[in-house]
Amino acid sequence: MPQTITKLRIFISSPSNLDGERATIAKAIEKLSTEFSRDKGIIFETFDWKRDVVPGIGDEPQDVVSSQLRYDIYIGLLGTVFGTPTRSAGSGTEAEFLTAYSQYQKSPETLRVLFYFSTATRNIFEVDPTQLSRVFAFRESLGPKGVLYQDFP
Repeated sequence: MPQTITKLRIFISSPSNLDGERATIAKAIEKLSTEFSRDKGIIFETFDWKRDVVPGIGDEPQDVVSSQLRYDIYIGLLGTVFGTPTRSAGSGTEAEFLTAYSQYQKSPETLRVLFYFSTATRNIFEVDPTQLSRVFAFRESLGPKGVLYQDFP
C-alpha cells in the first residue's frame, strides 16, 4: 500500500563561526530523517544558504538569501559572534530570525521557530567584546517577544 510522505524543510541560521555546529545539526537531521521516513512517513530536508542559495541580485546580499528561504522549521544559533550587519538588521542571522518570527506571528500553525545559544568559547582572547555584547542584547530581546531559547555547550 502506498505511504503518504510529509516533507519538512529545516533552515539552520547562524553566523559563519558556527559552521561546524550547523553541519553537526544537519547530520543529525539526516539521521532522524532516515528513521522518521521509515516509521512515520516524514522526511526532513535541511536548507543551507551556502549550499542551496542561487546567486542573484538584490538591494543587498541578504535580500538574495532571504528571497529563496522556504522552510517549515527555523533553527537559529548564536555564540560569541553576532555577525555582519545588514540594512534591515544587526546581522544576517537576526534578519533571518526576524523574518521567521514575523511569519510565526502571522501563522503559528505553519512554522516552528527554535533558537539556541552556544556557551562554548574556544579562545577567550579571540572574543570580540562588541560582537558578544550584540549577542547579549539580542538574547535579552527575545524574552519580551515570548521566545524561549536554550543554551548548548
